[in-house]
Amino acid sequence: MAGNHVRPRTSFRERSRKAPHATMPAGVMKVEARALSPQKSRPMAIPQPPVWEQDDYPRVDCGRRMVRAHKIQGPEWVRGFSRWSLRIEFHLMDEPGTVSLFVNLGNDREKPTVPGRKSRFYRYWTMANGGPPRKHEVMNYDIFMDKCFWARIEDCAKDSEGRLKSDGERYSRIVDLEELIAH
Repeated sequence: MAGNHVRPRTSFRERSRKAPHATMPAGVMKVEARALSPQKSRPMAIPQPPVWEQDDYPRVDCGRRMVRAHKIQGPEWVRGFSRWSLRIEFHLMDEPGTVSLFVNLGNDREKPTVPGRKSRFYRYWTMANGGPPRKHEVMNYDIFMDKCFWARIEDCAKDSEGRLKSDGERYSRIVDLEELIAH
């Protein structure tokens, strides 16, 4: 073991300052004392806690209810589901409160699409429009605004992975628009 000597590492700066003939004996390491500069310790700014900016999704009585569309959010790409989603917020007509309808607009990352004639968006849009779209017709989202529907409302009790939500995480949502009442 006497012949296994590992030379101590030196930085480039230390090597360049040494004279070529000033090598240290084996096993001896030169330590330079550096004067410590007095640094003022500044108190680190503690960031403010986050503020929840998302809309509340309240709980209301479930069942068949009369609702009126008043707000549209999206479409937005939802990474957790890898699809576009449109949220339409409705006022309840028989008591104060709101409830949301979430509609899938396809999984093409480039743009929202109508998944097909059997999709919920196509069915709801056709209901709100009073008939199906013509070829090349733009299916505007605002077709729902200020229209009244009979809707089936249920509590969302499971998360995206099928696990039961705690009572505080549950909210009411529209699971189906059944009929257009007035426009």
